[in-house]
Amino acid sequence: SHASAGDLWVAVHGLVWDVTEFLADHPGGPEVVEAVAGKDCTSDFEDALHSAAARTETRMRLVGVLEGSETQVESWRAKGWTQDQGIPDVDKLHRAGGGTASGGQWFLTVGAAAATAICAAALMLLKARK
Repeated sequence: SHASAGDLWVAVHGLVWDVTEFLADHPGGPEVVEAVAGKDCTSDFEDALHSAAARTETRMRLVGVLEGSETQVESWRAKGWTQDQGIPDVDKLHRAGGGTASGGQWFLTVGAAAATAICAAALMLLKARK
């Protein structure tokens, strides 16, 4: 359902968008969007390197969250994403909101690993002396 030119929805990053109004004006042609109609097209969308303007196209309407993606969408909301920002720039959200092992977390992780290695080496030296 929602896979015809008169009623076309796509899912991108767990968010379901009605792109019917925008279909005729899609720069790659309507057939590009029709090929992924009614499906999760996250990879296709990101592989096409869409601009910030494309992510906020005003003729796309958010209609819901893809079942099973609720936690993912909530994590973006927690990092500052809002519906007004359109399709989330996930890479930007990870950088801004502390994605896995980024920024200060990276230094803490490396520091903890280094401290562990130093303690282990010290223990081995003490055991070797006994």
